[in-house]
Amino acid sequence: MRSPAVALCLLCTSLVSAQSRVPALVVPDNDAFTALRVAQIRVESRVVGHLADTTMTLTFANPHRWERDGKFLFPLPDGATVCGYGLDIQGTMVDGVIVEHEWAERAYETIVQREIDPGLLEWVGPNTLRTRVYPIPGEGSRTVRVRYVAELGPRDEAGARTFRLPLGFGKVLDELAVRVEVAGALSGPRLLRSPVPGLAFKPADARFVAEASAENVTPRDDLVVAVPSAAG
Repeated sequence: MRSPAVALCLLCTSLVSAQSRVPALVVPDNDAFTALRVAQIRVESRVVGHLADTTMTLTFANPHRWERDGKFLFPLPDGATVCGYGLDIQGTMVDGVIVEHEWAERAYETIVQREIDPGLLEWVGPNTLRTRVYPIPGEGSRTVRVRYVAELGPRDEAGARTFRLPLGFGKVLDELAVRVEVAGALSGPRLLRSPVPGLAFKPADARFVAEASAENVTPRDDLVVAVPSAAG
């Protein structure tokens, strides 16, 4: 029986992998890989000045009756900094820790020998994270959470910067929930594109908040917001 213990590490490598626009959990399928269905996505972003702090939680469903071993791929915006990672272990989200490269390699080998999923997060290419997700139970699911901070896009003619969330999965989701908070803006942010029905910014104290969720939704485009200049 597998132990419920877990070690989550961050390992930076020079491996190269094909990048995708949106996160994916892929499993071996003959000589190729197949992406598992994304069942649920929850995103929370807080924009302050020219930075956006985003936490994305994704639940993937395994339609097969047998256990699978998968690779989770998470593309990041240029220049983004990862500041959090979590993986569900027996129904509970467990946060990862950042360690040195050499220690991570030694820990990985030791943990695998003990038949414990190490949940090792690594860089594959300049802007993509990868981690092994195992086991993915038959007709079950696994949940992965990534938190990162990234700069907004350059200013437009009106002085607003662009905030973008990669949500163009193009597949039916059981649920999509998005919350975006913009602090200190001189005026309300403008939704340029939104795959979430009913999403709209409303003033709340010294910030603007847009929050909405939808079931059985098919997001075909990214969420794009024009963020006005901050006060001061």
